[in-house]
Amino acid sequence: PLVERAHRRRTTINWGSMSGESVDLLDVVEGLRLESEAAAGLAQLLEQYQRELDQALISRNALMDQQVEEFFKLQEGMEEGIDWEEQGKKQMEEWKKSRDAGKQIADVNQRFSKQIAASLPQEHQGKFEKKFRQACFPQVYRETLADRVIDTASKLEGLDATTLEGIKGIRDSFTRELAGVNDRHAAIITESENSEEGGMMWWGPGGDPQKVKEVREERKRLEEKAIEA
Repeated sequence: PLVERAHRRRTTINWGSMSGESVDLLDVVEGLRLESEAAAGLAQLLEQYQRELDQALISRNALMDQQVEEFFKLQEGMEEGIDWEEQGKKQMEEWKKSRDAGKQIADVNQRFSKQIAASLPQEHQGKFEKKFRQACFPQVYRETLADRVIDTASKLEGLDATTLEGIKGIRDSFTRELAGVNDRHAAIITESENSEEGGMMWWGPGGDPQKVKEVREERKRLEEKAIEA
C-alpha cells in the first residue's frame, strides 16, 4: 500500500487544474533541506498528510476515469443525434463534480500546509510558506525582471556602502509592494475557482480578465519603477 500510495501521488497529483490541487507538500518540505532533527519532527504529520491526500486522490481519479469513459461513449453516439441542451446541463454538473473533487485535494494541502508551517523551526517557516504559495500559484509568485536587475546591480564591483544600502532599500520596497499585488492576483484566481460557474466561464479558471489585467498592469508599473530607480 505504501508503494502504491507513493506511486499514485507522484503520477496523478499533477492532473489537477485548481490552484493548490497539484501541490505535493512532501516536495515542498524536501526543498527546505531540513536538518535531520527538524525533518524527524515532521514525520508523523507528513504520514497523516499522505494518507488523507491519497484518499482525496483516489476519489478524484475515479471521477476523472469515469468522465473520460463517458466522453468516449458520447463521441461514439454523436451520429445518432444528441440533445445538446441536455448535454450542456450534464457537462456543467460534471464540471462541478470535478471542481469539488479537486477542491478536496487543495483543501488537504491548505490545511496541512498550516500545520507544517507551525511545526517547522522558525527560521524555515517563511521559506516554506513562500514555496507553498509559489507552488499553488506559479503564474503569480514568480521571479520578475526587476528581481534579476536588482540582484545584478547589487553584485557589481566597486559599489560603496551608501549605494548598496540604496539598492537594498529599492529591493525591500519593491518586494513589499509586489507582495500585495501578487496576493490580490491570487485572490482573483481563487474567487473565480470558488464561484458557482468556476472555470466554466468563458475566461476559464484564471479569473475575470479585467481584474487580472489591472493587477498585471500594476505589477508592470512596480517593476518599471524599481528598474528605473
